[in-house]
Amino acid sequence: MSTPTFIRSLKPLTPLALSFISALAIADIHADELGDHSLEIHQRRLHVGEVQIDSGFVKTQDGSGTDVRIQTSLASFDNTFGDAKTLYLQWTYLADQKGYRVHFGLEDSQVLFFCTTSNGTSLSFLKFMSDCKPSTFAVGGKVLDVQVDTNTSRWAVRWAELTGVINALQNGNDDSYQHKRLNFLGGASIDTIFPGNTTVTRLNAGMIGMIRSRDNHWELRGQFNYRPNVGNMADYAIEAKASAGYNFMMGPSAFATIAATSEYAHWSMPWHSIGDFTSDTATDTVYTGLLFDIKWQ
Repeated sequence: MSTPTFIRSLKPLTPLALSFISALAIADIHADELGDHSLEIHQRRLHVGEVQIDSGFVKTQDGSGTDVRIQTSLASFDNTFGDAKTLYLQWTYLADQKGYRVHFGLEDSQVLFFCTTSNGTSLSFLKFMSDCKPSTFAVGGKVLDVQVDTNTSRWAVRWAELTGVINALQNGNDDSYQHKRLNFLGGASIDTIFPGNTTVTRLNAGMIGMIRSRDNHWELRGQFNYRPNVGNMADYAIEAKASAGYNFMMGPSAFATIAATSEYAHWSMPWHSIGDFTSDTATDTVYTGLLFDIKWQ
């Protein structure tokens, strides 16, 4: 009797799943040795150096296979006053396109809260040691986000993106933001695709959420974005991401995460697309995989 197509499609993930289970066991040992307090402290710090490895199964109308992504960043943080990463580089093997994608940029931030004190208001990360009041409003954006497909010489550049953010839980700059967050965002980006020198202004509306266990180990994350082209509303993108992860310490100065992830992207005009696993020829891309991320303070 033949094996169902769905079961066969999961075969590439079998060794990854076994590695994931083994890593969780190792992580639990490290957690017992180092304790939850070290984990919470490290999550709040500025991380200098980050490496993330993803691998999983991708399916598009053009084909399917196992993708691999390796990414690094010079510095990053994700804490009570927001998140950001600086000088990042990604290398991805795209099985459906049988080629490689290089992705790099200067700055990427989803949320940066404003800090209000007796001395006035500014972005919270500029007043790192200040006692900021809980905040509802924030900004986010990107600067020079570049994607290169080496097999087709296609370049996609997001020159800049700026978003305004409303924190529905009104807990920005508060300790509770480390355990639960729900942010709604709206903004715009300027994108150019080469060859063709096609430049579009693309709106961005969406939401970002996270919930983390009290001991800081387990977390769920989700994100949704809708990106229509201002000049042609028939040119739009729908993006969704979800992950379930486990955080743990690896020694006294390294913070790691293991997670199962899933991503979906629909680009009505895929040749205008920008995304780590997103196809530039097929309208729909589905990715399911596992990741390992490690950051140093």
